Amino acid sequence: MAEQNLAEIEEMSIGQHELPAEIENWTKDHVKEWALKENLVESADANLLYEQEISGASLLLLDKSDLREMGIKLGPAKLILNKRDELVQLKKDQKGSQGHQSSRLCKPYPFHRFHDAYSSLYE
Repeated sequence: MAEQNLAEIEEMSIGQHELPAEIENWTKDHVKEWALKENLVESADANLLYEQEISGASLLLLDKSDLREMGIKLGPAKLILNKRDELVQLKKDQKGSQGHQSSRLCKPYPFHRFHDAYSSLYE
């Protein structure tokens, strides 16, 4: 019972923190929190990431062999890399769609130009 309550408290505390938008800005705490929140690894493997000081910048550079060398089993290693790649792609897609939206925004009608063009007619 106490273990269950502790797990619930940990889940709530993880859910209260928002990760920085850019992965490069994540600290080792953020990486550990992300791995646990996404259910990618058990707490022992999350602690390995933390102990190896895996920040967001280093997470982006990791490959399967790096994770295996740290002692993370193949299954969780592949999950970490897959979820990281999905997140990177999502960020790229969001940036791309923002670029298209800004180019399609309606521009306000330049009313002063209309008045300037026809003002000489009324003088």
